[in-house]
Amino acid sequence: MDLKEAYEIMGLPESAEREEVEKQYAVWVRKDRANRRAKPEEKDESFDFEKINEAYRRILQHFHEMESAAKPKRNPRVEKLEHFWTYYKWHVIAGLIILIGIGYIINTIIENRLEQARLAQLPPPDATFMMYGNFYEPDLELIEERIMAAKPEWQRVVASHTYLPLEVRDSFDIAFQQKAVVNLVVDRSDVYMTDNYQFQSLVNLELYQPLDEYEERLKASVGEENLVYAQTLPSGLDPEEQPGEIHLYAVKLPISDLYHTAAEEIYAGIHVNSENIENALQLIETLAQGL
Repeated sequence: MDLKEAYEIMGLPESAEREEVEKQYAVWVRKDRANRRAKPEEKDESFDFEKINEAYRRILQHFHEMESAAKPKRNPRVEKLEHFWTYYKWHVIAGLIILIGIGYIINTIIENRLEQARLAQLPPPDATFMMYGNFYEPDLELIEERIMAAKPEWQRVVASHTYLPLEVRDSFDIAFQQKAVVNLVVDRSDVYMTDNYQFQSLVNLELYQPLDEYEERLKASVGEENLVYAQTLPSGLDPEEQPGEIHLYAVKLPISDLYHTAAEEIYAGIHVNSENIENALQLIETLAQGL
């Protein structure tokens, strides 16, 4: 069907705009519906809606051709790239994410091996300690340097950090709490430095070694007023459970800007499984002098 015939069938001049074509087609659609519902004797047998549909599609094709001709010609390569991106962009993005993940894993493995190789060349630590509680990103490197300056006969000291927020306000705080629990299970530092909010919980967990036999020494080195005594408290689960005996568990430390903490008081005690008691005692005495 040629274009001229299509316009004649639609009952429109060849100059008709697209909007006019759509309106006229809507008229024919309504007439076709009415013709289908009409009684046999009232039907217009000369009305050929299939031919109108064919004419309508031919005119629409003409409009599409005109629009395509009006568009500026594009580089075929650009069109191919756009076509590829349209259909495969999620595949590309997923592939990039996988490559980034693989790269991150490989980089982590390499960094861990390099770190292990570096640590293997260092002398064993004279003492280790963990800052546990409300210490937000303390300057561990500078803390270690200050301790080594106070203990020049030592070769190395290692400080670690486990942040535990005072309040749980979001999912990040929950994650910090979970990590803190795991660290308490696996950590074997000689000394635990903690704030006044977490000290009693560590005592209740029996993670501090009683220091009663070193009481006189610590009185002389850090001052009697800085000795911290405590006892394990009943959990409340057993009504017959009694508080534990009072022991010397820690010494009070001066608060340093290096600790980055909002705690009111800081204590240091020796881990119950530490086998390096003498150096651990020297470490808490050094921390008690202030950094």
